[in-house]
Amino acid sequence: MGFQRVLLAAAMAASAAAAFPAVAQDNSWQFAITPRIQYSFLNFNASDQTSRFGSAEIPFYGGTIEVIPPGQRTWSFLVTVMDGSDYGLDFTQRATGQHIGTAEIHRRDIEALVRYRLEGTGVSLFGGFRHIRQRVRTTLDQPGFIFFNTGTPLLDNKINFYLAELGGGYSHPLTPGGKHSLFGNLVVGLGKSRATTNSINDVPFNLFVVTFDVNAGYNWQFASCCAVQTRYRAFVFPAGSKTFKDLAVQHGPEVGLTLRFSVP
Repeated sequence: MGFQRVLLAAAMAASAAAAFPAVAQDNSWQFAITPRIQYSFLNFNASDQTSRFGSAEIPFYGGTIEVIPPGQRTWSFLVTVMDGSDYGLDFTQRATGQHIGTAEIHRRDIEALVRYRLEGTGVSLFGGFRHIRQRVRTTLDQPGFIFFNTGTPLLDNKINFYLAELGGGYSHPLTPGGKHSLFGNLVVGLGKSRATTNSINDVPFNLFVVTFDVNAGYNWQFASCCAVQTRYRAFVFPAGSKTFKDLAVQHGPEVGLTLRFSVP
């Protein structure tokens, strides 16, 4: 279903691009729609826990919409939504490495940013907000482990991150006119995380969190209204009660197709 949504978004954007010219007009609203696919590896590192999750491989689907108001050449507004899930993660005891169950993870990432471009420099500055909702559900599949039965949902953990973000980026043209270019971005998030679990482990908590989102890649502007980006992205965020020690790293390649058009 996620892949179908990406294809539908791309088709709608292509239709819009055909209907409206992509020529930049100061008196027109300008839009850029970028369906994107990201294949991420999620690695956990949480201390002081008797059990741990194996690494997850999560395909993410979603996209970004950028809006440039009339009369603006430097300011724009971006909204990004990405969804991903993985099933069958290995759940083991930390001390012995014994397999005791499986886990599934669901993640939704919503980000709203304002971007300011420093004309003639290739530098952009970002600021905005981000909300991440992550759910991890663990089920035991080893009979006789502690007092639970096989198939018992042991942990249903819901974590929400509420972040204010600041960052910057740089784009370097490889050819005249910028048809081929390299780019990189770094965004730092500061905020709170709120976690709740099921009745078996009812331990809600609030933590101060710091996150880092860094990515670098290549952009090919193959038409006036169309471009392809490939990048490698890494997102670092807390995975436990110790902000700078218990970390999770979500990283992997990403591909996006940008379609630009303007509306008078």
